[in-house]
Amino acid sequence: MKNFFLSVLILAGYNAQTYSQCCPYVGPIELYPSSPSISDSVYLNTGVTTPNSGSYLGYEVIVEGTTIRVEACYFSGIITMPEFYSDIINLGVHETGTYNVVFVAYQSDSEESCNRLDSNEVTGSFTVTENLALEQETKSTFQVYPNPSNSGLIYVTTAKNEVFTYQLSNTLGQIVLTGTNNLSNEINVDGLKGLYYLSVITEEGTSTKEVIIQ
Repeated sequence: MKNFFLSVLILAGYNAQTYSQCCPYVGPIELYPSSPSISDSVYLNTGVTTPNSGSYLGYEVIVEGTTIRVEACYFSGIITMPEFYSDIINLGVHETGTYNVVFVAYQSDSEESCNRLDSNEVTGSFTVTENLALEQETKSTFQVYPNPSNSGLIYVTTAKNEVFTYQLSNTLGQIVLTGTNNLSNEINVDGLKGLYYLSVITEEGTSTKEVIIQ
């Protein structure tokens, strides 16, 4: 019995330290593409942890001038088991200018509706230019489609349809996938989700693009 209470105290101390911003805990948000143009949809990548197991109840995007507010809700049940949720949210296409993004994560004690008890929020910003993305696309040595992708596959073509090698890296700079193109120029990205950087290496050099996998 003594060992049991000691284990409970250790676990409680661990949770208090790991989830000190509770509840829920919200990690930094990622906004991409990093330099969107007026023709690009902007995406927000989130990571939220609830102290207890539960479910994701959904989100709402509210645009007021140059402020974009995203309100997401998470049900946290009674079973003490921290649960992590990640999501990619489309913020839409916007005119030129700088936009402030506020992501608010609400914790609910109801699984049927968002009964807001606690919340945490993080902020970010992005600037939309008129044609920067178009200029970058013109200079690129390869095309990737679909982007965003939700099929588990992406296809890459180069200007000369040559043999190339590729590397796919996450936002931490870690290489998660490498290979050489095949006859169909397809790359299997099944099981991946989020923002990645695809580098294509040909005889002319290396070119890199942002890839969104949903």
